[in-house]
Amino acid sequence: MQSLTVRHESLPGVGDLYELRLASGATVQVAELLSGRRHLSIGVPGATEPGAIADLTRDEATGLATLLLGAQVEIIKQEG
Repeated sequence: MQSLTVRHESLPGVGDLYELRLASGATVQVAELLSGRRHLSIGVPGATEPGAIADLTRDEATGLATLLLGAQVEIIKQEG
């Protein structure tokens, strides 16, 4: 596995910000708030605003991390 560089910035009184730059030039940022919530944003090269932002609970962030790790999960198909 290739080594990744993750930039970290402390957000005093708020939490921590982590940023990963992808090979495509896109960035993935995770703001870990003191409340336990996570803000996930994805930036596209050349854009001044994130392309997508998601506000995640701790459980949602854990679930997303599990999917990204490729763990086996139960998939429930939605009808309709």
